[in-house]
Amino acid sequence: MKRLIAGALFVIVVIAVFDGQAQRKAARKPSRRTIASKPKEKTEAVIQAHSLVDQFLTKCGDSYLGYINGIPSEWRGLHIDLRPETITQADTLNGTSYKATVIVSFDAEFQNGRWHEATNERAFCLTVKKENGVWQPSACAAFEVDAYGGVPPARKPNCAELPR
Repeated sequence: MKRLIAGALFVIVVIAVFDGQAQRKAARKPSRRTIASKPKEKTEAVIQAHSLVDQFLTKCGDSYLGYINGIPSEWRGLHIDLRPETITQADTLNGTSYKATVIVSFDAEFQNGRWHEATNERAFCLTVKKENGVWQPSACAAFEVDAYGGVPPARKPNCAELPR
């Protein structure tokens, strides 16, 4: 009889403990998501990234034309990789709600009269940032601003300038 009572008490205690844990878990506040992870911000960032890349490149048939150090370059197989960055407390206090790196790369590049596998990890490295509700483009590094002809560039490439 004592075993039966002890067993029943054990079951009651176990149920009470697990039920209490379940209620505490349900009462927890949902985890804070960084603004950078919100779908709306990411969708806007993708649109901004593609719009920014479009200012650097002109589609000419199957190729893309752009300038590096003022020299027209021709590429094929465009890839745009948006890499969101973590928003810090300081970013938030400064009004930044989203920031990302935009890596532009290609499969092939036309050089010296022939197509070559694009060996560069990236052709362009850009950033997009939403600060105080306004999207701002930039280059990943200061020297790239000059190499790209500004961000956005001072002029858009023209297909008549294809290096052939």
